[in-house]
Amino acid sequence: MNSVYNLPNWVGQQQAQSYLPRPLQPWLFDSGSMTKRLRKFAKQALDVQLLEQCWGHPTVSESLYLQCGAKHQVLIREVYLRCDNAIVMFGRTVFPYAFFQGRGRKWLALLDTRPIGDLLFKEASLKRTRLYFSQLDNSHLEFHLATQGYNTSETRLWARRSQFYIYDQPLLVTEVVFSENIFS
Repeated sequence: MNSVYNLPNWVGQQQAQSYLPRPLQPWLFDSGSMTKRLRKFAKQALDVQLLEQCWGHPTVSESLYLQCGAKHQVLIREVYLRCDNAIVMFGRTVFPYAFFQGRGRKWLALLDTRPIGDLLFKEASLKRTRLYFSQLDNSHLEFHLATQGYNTSETRLWARRSQFYIYDQPLLVTEVVFSENIFS
């Protein structure tokens, strides 16, 4: 399935500044918790809609970034974040199997329907790599993953991703913004 799609062109912040819409830059370039930023933005509430949490295989792009094989078993968690009932973000977290060896096991029970940012940024052992950004369209699998349960009028979506380390175990977080619901 991955082979029929183009790989996203993930770039660093300096390169992304030239094509990322200005109103989105403060949102995507913020290296802090997107969950915290969305809570400030929401007039009423920030809710998580858990779409899927299951064992599977990473996309080609994810396997290249995580430096694991495309057939490697990972836990995939996909969610929509809603502000005041409007979907503003799609989140996809990929946990390599090794993450759950040892102390990472407690995370499965703690996540439930909480935003991952609620847990990530409270971890004393947290380390984060630099942020990467991409413009997604219909030719990218990531666009289809983000819109699978949401009928958006947007033909291009903007995404960021970075790798986190907790207890020296990696996880990859990708966040795709539905700007129509942030700037409407």
